[in-house]
Amino acid sequence: MRVADIIETTDGKGYYFRRNKILSKHIDFLISNQSFMPILAVELNGSSHRIEKRKDSDDQKKKVFEFVGLPIEFIEVGTDFSLDVKNLFTKYKIH
Repeated sequence: MRVADIIETTDGKGYYFRRNKILSKHIDFLISNQSFMPILAVELNGSSHRIEKRKDSDDQKKKVFEFVGLPIEFIEVGTDFSLDVKNLFTKYKIH
């Protein structure tokens, strides 16, 4: 899912700079409540996320989501995905 479809940049000075920073960014999953309001963003990190450029991209995503108050969690590929998701649902009280 494209980050720009979840997070709206505001008009004003620096609008295009801010918009362009998130326009090409994506996350793997977005968990929403029953009213389709976002609760949690989830990013799956495989081996490519160990490359410096990808680490920088993940850091930028983290900062953007922190700024708007929407949690983002990173799950390592190769872990017990079902357990990771269960733990996230417990942590964020998702039913």
